[in-house]
Amino acid sequence: MYGASGIRAHIRKHVKEAKWLEAQLVEDGRFEIMAPVVFGLVVFRVKASIIAGNAHDVNKTNAELVKRINNDGRVFLVGTKLRGVDALRPAIGSSRGTPENTALLLKVIKECTTNVLSEH
Repeated sequence: MYGASGIRAHIRKHVKEAKWLEAQLVEDGRFEIMAPVVFGLVVFRVKASIIAGNAHDVNKTNAELVKRINNDGRVFLVGTKLRGVDALRPAIGSSRGTPENTALLLKVIKECTTNVLSEH
């Protein structure tokens, strides 16, 4: 479909978008990156210091955020557990993906985070 050079360009594009998303999440201040960004995979969570409560409450809030984002319907991501901690894991790499899709993902993450945190 792409050829070797096309595949390399596709991967570079999505790595760049994932790094942009990582930087935006860190800049927001409410999120922490849980693992190095590899290819188009960004693993993050809402910082424990932002959530009132214990480790269970932090995990519960991050799991709720995954549900809220997916129920919103504009984007989809998966939740994961990393070293026993709930985290969010969007993957950027669709052949039809655009920087605008990644910007929308960030917008939805921020909006849903604001809503979830306001309820706790």
